[in-house]
Amino acid sequence: MNDSLLLLLIASAGLGVGFAVWAMARLGARLAGRTRRTWDDELAKRLPLPLGVICGVLATAVALNLAAADLDPRIVAESRRAIVVLFILAGAWAVLHVLRMLLDRATRQRVRLQPAARVSGRVLALALYALAFLTVLSQYGISVTPLLTGLGIAALAVALALQDTLANFFAGIWIQTGRSMQPGHFIRLEPEKDKLEGFVEEVGWRVTRIRTLAGNTIVIPNSQLAQATITDFNLPSPDLAVGMEFRAGLETDPAHVCAILTEEATEVQRSHKGMVASVPPFAQMSAIGDFALHYTLSFRATEYTQQFSAQTEIRMRVLQRFRREGIRIPYPTQHTIQEPVDPPATRVPTAPGGFSPADRRPPRPRHVEPAGKDPREAEAERAKGEIAAKQAEEGKAAAAAAGGTRAEAPKHEAMAEQEQEQDA
Repeated sequence: MNDSLLLLLIASAGLGVGFAVWAMARLGARLAGRTRRTWDDELAKRLPLPLGVICGVLATAVALNLAAADLDPRIVAESRRAIVVLFILAGAWAVLHVLRMLLDRATRQRVRLQPAARVSGRVLALALYALAFLTVLSQYGISVTPLLTGLGIAALAVALALQDTLANFFAGIWIQTGRSMQPGHFIRLEPEKDKLEGFVEEVGWRVTRIRTLAGNTIVIPNSQLAQATITDFNLPSPDLAVGMEFRAGLETDPAHVCAILTEEATEVQRSHKGMVASVPPFAQMSAIGDFALHYTLSFRATEYTQQFSAQTEIRMRVLQRFRREGIRIPYPTQHTIQEPVDPPATRVPTAPGGFSPADRRPPRPRHVEPAGKDPREAEAERAKGEIAAKQAEEGKAAAAAAGGTRAEAPKHEAMAEQEQEQDA
């Protein structure tokens, strides 16, 4: 029989066996979808094609050995070498699918590790294919030692040339695997000259994007971000304590002023969603100044961006209450005393506070509460909505790529909720 026709028959036998194994694996994937376990579903969806290729290559090798006596020895040797190469590549492909499945399952319960898992998957793919390529070269008698030496020198040169990029890359991995600075968190950076604060929009492999309350986006290299002092207002919980400073005249009763501050803050707490209802406001006299008594009002806000409107409403209510109660809000003054030259004029009676009616400021117009919402709170709500929508799209894409079953979605949501409870 002609060698070409015999080789065609051998290849056809291998293709037939590979197709049959692939069809059986697909049928097994449908049967595995009916079970409660998830790992068998993922294996059944990832491995049919690599398994079919491996079985086809093995069937081709068996058929070649059976027909080796009827073929030219040189053709048999080259065919065996090609079969070994195909087997190495198919094996690396199947191993990569299994490793990616294990990596996805290990990081699925930890949402913050998913970006690092994607980068790790690419690194694993590059390492496995490089190893397979070197093994293929060794099959053709090519020495890989000089190649490894050259690759090592080239890698060292590239590492020295791209040390800033590599520093950003590893800093990004460190940020992504940590608890702080996750997308949606409100943070404050404290460099040497200025303070930057905003929502973490995206943590990439080189830079991190921060959305400020003014609606701008700040792009910061990860290496600089890893060296900065960071305050994460979402850890350990989004709610935080807020302190407000007030002043009243030295003649006022501190207990009465503290009672007024507490009452007005409590009234605001009943209707404002930005104040934690379970923690009552607290007022105290914090200091005795040169011209005023200083008071501190403390309450707990649900999150950082909700404190602004609450503070504004409390200030307006306290100011109106002070005016109704006749409580003076002092301001710094300076009096110069000189020896009179002319006879003094008729003395003007002074008020109990120590100043004459002529020194009083003209009455201020009644304050009207502003309409609308604080622009910072509006920008915060919009930024959080956009970041949440982006995370939802990335989660759907990751779930579609992983080939999760319909029974996995509620499990993943429950795992994410459990993780948030553990972190809190």
